[in-house]
Amino acid sequence: MAKKKIYSKRSKTVKGEYDVFRNKKKIGEIFKGPSEIGGRKGWVGIITDPQLEAKQNLTYGGSSVGAPTKWRVLDWFWEWMGN
Repeated sequence: MAKKKIYSKRSKTVKGEYDVFRNKKKIGEIFKGPSEIGGRKGWVGIITDPQLEAKQNLTYGGSSVGAPTKWRVLDWFWEWMGN
């Protein structure tokens, strides 16, 4: 079974935002935003794929609580996808 590739690219429409892809299909976004814990600005990830939301039984779209680096949020996507 082939490993599913998850990666990010700079967004072409929004400055300072990254789009997250899984096997060339957009599944989410990473951007700077306030952390739910301390209010500091950090990186936040959101799952935006409606099919993934239905499959994972998500009602709120799925979002990470924030991280100091973009790579930690990308790791969060890896955890959600079960790779």
